[in-house]
Amino acid sequence: TIHDGVLAIDSCLKLTSLDGLAGLTKIPGALVLRRLGISSLNGLQNIRKLESSLSIENNLQLTSLNELINLDTVYSTIRIISNPLITNLNGLRNLRRAQGLVIGDNASLVEYCGLYPVLAGENPPVLITDLNLVNATAQDILNAGPCTPAQLPVTLKLFTVRCNGNKVIANWVTTNEFNSSHFVLQ
Repeated sequence: TIHDGVLAIDSCLKLTSLDGLAGLTKIPGALVLRRLGISSLNGLQNIRKLESSLSIENNLQLTSLNELINLDTVYSTIRIISNPLITNLNGLRNLRRAQGLVIGDNASLVEYCGLYPVLAGENPPVLITDLNLVNATAQDILNAGPCTPAQLPVTLKLFTVRCNGNKVIANWVTTNEFNSSHFVLQ
């Protein structure tokens, strides 16, 4: 329902997609996503600003916040509560402004580097974490630094493919390999 600029989608376990919201870039109030059947936030990737708060609560199938990648401003508090499959907050890595962050009871949450930019900013929000798999403090997050892209175990220098009758011959040269025992071509 939408009331006074607040978009609240609550207690609808049969709702598995937010794709119909893809045209939204700004919400004049709060966004509440509570007790839904969604596994992702697809449909929210264009939201840049919330004039009030963001609440993502009790979404038992939600695995990621990655679709919030363009969100840069929340004028009030962000609450991420009781989403047991979320492991990281990397989808919030472009967030630059929020008044508060309440992150709690997310049983798989271990990685907070997505909060680094907002916590390292001029007016960092208050951060409260509790009952997550890992409960990081603001200082822990600042000490760890921003998210870094995962390093691939192999760096290719050269890769060629040629046909030889009914066979395909693949050749490659690597410049870096770590934690790899073999190659699988698909």
